[in-house]
Amino acid sequence: MKNPILLAGHSMTPAGMLRPVSMQLNLRADGQSNATIIVDAESPEVNIGSWIQVWAPNGEMCVMYVKTRRVNYNTGQITLNAEHVFRLLENMIVFGEITPETMSGTAGATTVTIGAAIGYLLGRQSEVLFQRGQVDFSTAQGWKFQNSDIYSDLRNMTEAVPDCQWEFDFATWPWTVSLKAWPVNATMEMRMHRNLSTLQITVDRSEMYTRAYPMGKNNLHIDDVNSGMPYVEMNTATWGVVSQVIMESSISDPALLLSWAQNQLRKNAQPKVSVSISGLELSQSTGEAMDRLTTGRICRVPLPEYSTTVTERLVELSWKNCMAEEEAITCTLANEHKTLSGMLYEIATGNGGSAGGRGGGGKKAAVEHECELGDDEEKIEEFENADIWVNRDSVWAVCGSYDVITTSQGKTLRVKEGTALKLMRNGSEWGLYDEGNLTGGICINKINDDQTSLTIRASKIDLQGYVTATDLATVNGRIDDLYAGNASANYFVTTGLSIPSGEFKYHGKVYTEHYSSTIGGYVLRRT
Repeated sequence: MKNPILLAGHSMTPAGMLRPVSMQLNLRADGQSNATIIVDAESPEVNIGSWIQVWAPNGEMCVMYVKTRRVNYNTGQITLNAEHVFRLLENMIVFGEITPETMSGTAGATTVTIGAAIGYLLGRQSEVLFQRGQVDFSTAQGWKFQNSDIYSDLRNMTEAVPDCQWEFDFATWPWTVSLKAWPVNATMEMRMHRNLSTLQITVDRSEMYTRAYPMGKNNLHIDDVNSGMPYVEMNTATWGVVSQVIMESSISDPALLLSWAQNQLRKNAQPKVSVSISGLELSQSTGEAMDRLTTGRICRVPLPEYSTTVTERLVELSWKNCMAEEEAITCTLANEHKTLSGMLYEIATGNGGSAGGRGGGGKKAAVEHECELGDDEEKIEEFENADIWVNRDSVWAVCGSYDVITTSQGKTLRVKEGTALKLMRNGSEWGLYDEGNLTGGICINKINDDQTSLTIRASKIDLQGYVTATDLATVNGRIDDLYAGNASANYFVTTGLSIPSGEFKYHGKVYTEHYSSTIGGYVLRRT
C-alpha cells in the first residue's frame, strides 16, 4: 500500500511522503470521503489546509485537504483529520442572485439544463480546482440561487436527478468532476465464508413520506396541473398516509413543480434500507477483478440461506486501520432511492410492510423474484405475514436450505439450515418440523386438519407456560398424574365414583362422597 503524499502548495507537485502510524479511511460515493491519519515526528510538516494524496489498499486514490491538526507533545505524534477536496467548494460563495437566464446565457430562459448549470457554477470558482466533465443527464429546471456556496448548489441540483453520482478524475488539472448515471451491472462480489464475515441490515423511515404537498416560488401550488389536487402520493396502501410539505422556491412554473414533486416522492416514499458488511478486501491478494471493492459500483452478495442475492451500489468503504490491516474492511450497500431487492427487506423488517404485525396467512398477489434458487428453479411467493414460501413438487415451506424427500408415504421436507419451525403441506396433511432430520427429535411430527377437528399425534407433547382452554368439556383418556400445585374446588361431579375409605384427601383437604339426586351422580364435598 502506498503512503500518503504531501502536495506542495495548492498544486499536484509532491513535497514529501508522510509516515503514518495508523490511518482510518472512509471512502464515499458522494464525494464526502475522509481520513484520520496519525503520523510520526519524522514526517514532513503538514499544516491546516495542506493537500495530500491518499491511496486506499485497493488502489483507489483521492486528494484530501487537512481540516484539523492535533499534536501530542508526549509522544510526538500528529493526528491529521482530512476531507475530500470536493468540500473546498463550500468556501466559494457566488454572491448575488443566479437565475436560469444567467446560467444558460439565454435571455428570458426559465429553465436551464443541469449540465449548463454545473458548468456555470464551476466557472465561478474563486480558485479554479475543478472543471466540468461528462454529464449523463439532460434534466432542465428553473434553478435559482442567491448568495450561496458552489458545493451546496451542486448538491441541491442533484436532488432533481434520479440515480446519479459524482465521479472525480485526479489525473487532470484542474481536477475533473462528472455527474454520471449509476452503473447497472455488478463488477464485484462478496460471499459468506470467503470475504464476508458479518452482515447487518438497517431500515430507517425517519425521512419517509408518502404524500407530498409541494410549494414553489410565491406560494405556488400544483392544483391547476394536478386535477385540482394540492398533493401527490405514492405507496399509501403499503405505508399509510405520511404527509410532508416540500418546498423549492426556485420553481415558478406549476408543471415543473409537479414534476419535481413526483421525483422527490419517488425517492422518499419508502424506508431507506442499507446493508452494512464487514469482511475482507482481497483484490491485492487474489488479483481477481470481482474482489476489488470500489465505491459507486455495483456489488453482488449471494445469500443462499435465504434463496436471494443482494445486488446494490457500494456507497461507503471503510478501513479502521489500513496501515495495519489492509484487507479488513466494512462497507455499506444501499440504494437510497428504493428499498433493497426481494426478500432482503423482509429479513430486515420482519413484517413485509403490512401495517399490522405478523398476521394470518392471507396471500398477496404473487411476486416473482430474480434470485438464486435451487436446481429445480422453485417458485417464490410473498405472503401477508412476510414469510417467503417456496413451491417445490407441491410442497410448500418457509424458504431456507432444505431437501425434498420422496418416500412411499409421500413427499416430506428436511430443513438443513433453518432458523425456526417450518410449515409444509403434503396433500391434506400439515406438519411442523424443527431443523434437522424429520424422523427424530421433532417438536410435533404430525397435525391432521380436516377443518372440523384437529389431531396432534406425537410420542410426547410438552406444553411449557400457561395453557388456557375456553371450552374443555370432556377429557377422554387416562391421566396418570395430575398435579397443579395447589388446586382446589368446592365439589367434583362424576356419574360413577368409588372411594373405598369413604373419604378423599387431596393436598390436605378432605372430601366425602355423597349422591345427589338433582345432579344425578356422585359428588365430592369438602368436609
